[in-house]
Amino acid sequence: MPLGPLDLFDIKYRYQKAFERGNKEIDNNTLMKITKLTKGYAYAFQDLGYYVWQNSDNKVTEESVEKSIPLFKNDLFRNAYTKILSELSPTDRKFLFIMANCPKNIVEISYIREQMKKSSNYISQYRQRLMDSQVIVDTGYGKVTFSLPFMKDFLLEAAELYGIEE
Repeated sequence: MPLGPLDLFDIKYRYQKAFERGNKEIDNNTLMKITKLTKGYAYAFQDLGYYVWQNSDNKVTEESVEKSIPLFKNDLFRNAYTKILSELSPTDRKFLFIMANCPKNIVEISYIREQMKKSSNYISQYRQRLMDSQVIVDTGYGKVTFSLPFMKDFLLEAAELYGIEE
């Protein structure tokens, strides 16, 4: 069974302690930003922390975080998301691409159902599968969002680069 997301308070604490041990100053706003960017995803926590560390001197700044994001996204896309996507069924992928193409970050299940032209029961089984796979998360009655950082960006770029939309 896959591990759940890491606790954001724990991530914040671990980042704070790691930067303190390395004698790198970090203000609370920057610390909160990098913590939230991980969305609790363990690989994101490690990878983003690595790049932020590499891109900062004695102080972690907004600039060092911004400099880290393209490298971080590239690693997520290449090392994690490509594999995650390849292991999903065509219907799971279609569900995700519909979510990615929705202008809102929190997507109504009714929107996905309309786009797929399928029944609520049909959609709910794929919703549950994707939640079990920890790719999406329930955000309230009839609503979901991506649980992984930059997953929407990945799907939109994959669709454009490879012509994948299912």
